[in-house]
Amino acid sequence: MPERYQRELKEPVSDSPSSIRFWSSTVEKLSYIEEAKSSIKLCEERKRRRRKKQNRVDILYKSLGVKLKDLESSSKLGVALNHLVTKVSGPKYSVRIEHAFSLKDYAGRKKFQAFKDLENHKLLLKVYPVAAGASLLKQGIRFKPKECPTTGNFGKGMRLSDTLEGAIHMANATSKNFKYLLVFCRVALGKVFEMNDKTQNIVRPPIPYHSVMQRGKATPIFDGEILKESGISMPTVKMEEFSEGKEAHNTYFVYDHSQVLQKYMCVIHIDDQE
Repeated sequence: MPERYQRELKEPVSDSPSSIRFWSSTVEKLSYIEEAKSSIKLCEERKRRRRKKQNRVDILYKSLGVKLKDLESSSKLGVALNHLVTKVSGPKYSVRIEHAFSLKDYAGRKKFQAFKDLENHKLLLKVYPVAAGASLLKQGIRFKPKECPTTGNFGKGMRLSDTLEGAIHMANATSKNFKYLLVFCRVALGKVFEMNDKTQNIVRPPIPYHSVMQRGKATPIFDGEILKESGISMPTVKMEEFSEGKEAHNTYFVYDHSQVLQKYMCVIHIDDQE
């Protein structure tokens, strides 16, 4: 019985057919509610049992919202990536791939739809510490927050490179015998504003441009037939000289995180040759 009747110590009056029908339907509804509560409790208990049986690593992997798949080293793309990485070496170090994955970022794909039809899509590179892997998979590549002060001449744009040497230099990955994450990103560059003057300050690309490029002394030749997806060009080890370049490598700047979509992730190792 409802609580108010218990407080008043009175029983509900059922002295007519209508009141009897009302109270009988009320009791029936209350029984339905009790059955629903017991069903919900049973479902929650089953979920708890399933979670206990599941591996904690699998639960965390599902929470990332991405799908990783091993990239075969014998495939056309795997050979191209390995060739691009292993050709990078200095007088005291060399680079090799330990693991390579193709990456499906479902949340990033939704954001990227706004720039999917933009022209000039290229596969560019960024290098991160291995510790940043979980953050990259769950949150994607992030820009500097608005509260962060602006440094350099290019505002708060995201910097990417078309060579591994340039990406390593940007990340200051100078520690030898150490692992890093190499991320290949599909970047919708659109119309690129080329800037040769290093002293010029720029916060956003001028209209009607969508991105900014600082030309280096050497530019890789891009190949649009390596990737299965049409319209995306990938850098190769073949280089073209550019005498007017101010820096050693090209640097690209984009100012909207939706222009960048993670495609491939490699665990690379910088070996010390000394």
